[in-house]
Amino acid sequence: MTLIIVIVLGVVALVGIIVWLAVRAVRRERAREQARSAAIANLAPQLGLTLTGGNGILRADAQGFNSHLFTRGSKQAAFNALEGTSSGLRVVLFDYRFEESSGEETTTIHESVAAFASPKGPLPAFVLKKRGIFSRLTWKKVEIEGNPEFSKRFILNGSDGATIKRLFSPSAAGFLASTKMEEKFVMEAAGPWLFLHGGRCSPENLAKFLEETSQVASGFFQNCGAMESVKAS
Repeated sequence: MTLIIVIVLGVVALVGIIVWLAVRAVRRERAREQARSAAIANLAPQLGLTLTGGNGILRADAQGFNSHLFTRGSKQAAFNALEGTSSGLRVVLFDYRFEESSGEETTTIHESVAAFASPKGPLPAFVLKKRGIFSRLTWKKVEIEGNPEFSKRFILNGSDGATIKRLFSPSAAGFLASTKMEEKFVMEAAGPWLFLHGGRCSPENLAKFLEETSQVASGFFQNCGAMESVKAS
């Protein structure tokens, strides 16, 4: 009987320790997120931006964000949102979080996102990212001819191939090939917005993130094909 009591007490103690560690981990994560939010809010004036809605909470659907990024996973949330202008473009800078499940395992994905309003009209839905070893297996590929360097480094996906090809003019493909953006960012678009994202950026690097994404977005818009010929997707 004594042995049974000892075993039960041991199990209870072990469960208690596990619960305590889990609660402590949640509290630490919450404290880190609160510190991040405070740091980003304090950075807003230095970046020439303002905190969206006074609290940084953003409804992606209300903004018309409907690119591939915002259809992935579950429990999506956009927060720590700042807005204003950069390189002459309207920009919304924010943290984005969603969950992806594989079997019984769930992974939380964190992204820093820069959304730029198209100055010329709606954009066809596309995803542009670094070409990988499995790129040939992807669906709805759009091949941009005339620039081997672009084709070697990038994979472009989208359903409206003809419109996307008009958008990715030789000048636009040449501009993107002159950058190293694919090493840091994925570019997406749909309707009135162009998005650049790639992992989570620390508050200390937010100014650099804004500068780099603004340069890519403004260069792309300056070099892309005639927007009058591009239809919304």
